[in-house]
Amino acid sequence: MFHGLGFGMLVLTLGLGGTVLTLRRFDAKGTLAQASEHRADALTIVPVMLARILGLAEDVRARNPLPSLRVVISSGARLDPSLARRFTDGYGDIIYNGYGSSEVGIGALATPTDLREAPETVGRLVVSCAVRILDETDKPVGPDVTGRVFVGGDLTFDVYTSGDPRISSTR
Repeated sequence: MFHGLGFGMLVLTLGLGGTVLTLRRFDAKGTLAQASEHRADALTIVPVMLARILGLAEDVRARNPLPSLRVVISSGARLDPSLARRFTDGYGDIIYNGYGSSEVGIGALATPTDLREAPETVGRLVVSCAVRILDETDKPVGPDVTGRVFVGGDLTFDVYTSGDPRISSTR
């Protein structure tokens, strides 16, 4: 919860009066059991966690079904299209793919429909987010050209800190 997505989801959940379920360390079997027991309706996860849940034996997943789960937000790393498809096949059209960073916040969001239509997508830009694809000389590139992704918007911050309130560095 010390990165942007985890902290943001924590604040959002508490702000909406929700209950937050956590484990000291991620354990796929324990996560399924806890979510099933408490009838969780949302789960925020990184793709490797999703893969570990899907890697559990079918009987383990059957003992801990998640019929109340309505939203799964995956972010923090690339969501492999095959992983998204496997999850959707097992749990339904409830997975969202978030793209962003702790420094920028959420830059784009792919809905379950987006992922069905284009499994590689990171979705559409969120409101107030700007994205540019630039070459090595910082010039914009055209369609079908590989470049570097620059994301910005209203949620960016200007300063990193070492933790010492007397010392900070700007980017």
